[in-house]
Amino acid sequence: MPLLNKNIVLIGMPGSGKTTVGKLLAKEMNLSFIDMDEEIVKNEGRSIAEIFSKEGENYFRQIECMTLQSILKSNEHCILSTGGGVPCFFDNMDFINEHALSIFIDETVAELVARMGQMEVSKRPKLHSDSQNVNDILEELFQKRKPFYERAVISWSSKEGLQNLIEKIKKG
Repeated sequence: MPLLNKNIVLIGMPGSGKTTVGKLLAKEMNLSFIDMDEEIVKNEGRSIAEIFSKEGENYFRQIECMTLQSILKSNEHCILSTGGGVPCFFDNMDFINEHALSIFIDETVAELVARMGQMEVSKRPKLHSDSQNVNDILEELFQKRKPFYERAVISWSSKEGLQNLIEKIKKG
């Protein structure tokens, strides 16, 4: 039986562990898991990097918004891992908080960099720059996104442990 009568949405920076934590939570809580980026790739028939390069960021953000709304309106009791920018566009953060329990996975930029290898960075369009290193790009991105992330109902770091997160979810 689910712990609550709503979906759980994981938000946070690229590399924060949204997918990993989402899968673990789904298993522990006996819920289905949906990775929003995977849904977009499946529906569009191409990678996110391809969508960004051929259609641009605006198109991608519109697709993200429609995918978010579709998933949260048609599923109950699932764990949804979003792309890092989802809460920052349109009214997505308001929509998430209206339709789900939002959880910000709050990891330091140093931790994000340590988790991401070059292969991982190459798959993420927002992390490419000729003039900045990945650490600087992530720090800048984090500062822009932080006000949106902080609107989540729960803030959690992997240092706290999965059982701590489950307890926070039970409290709602």
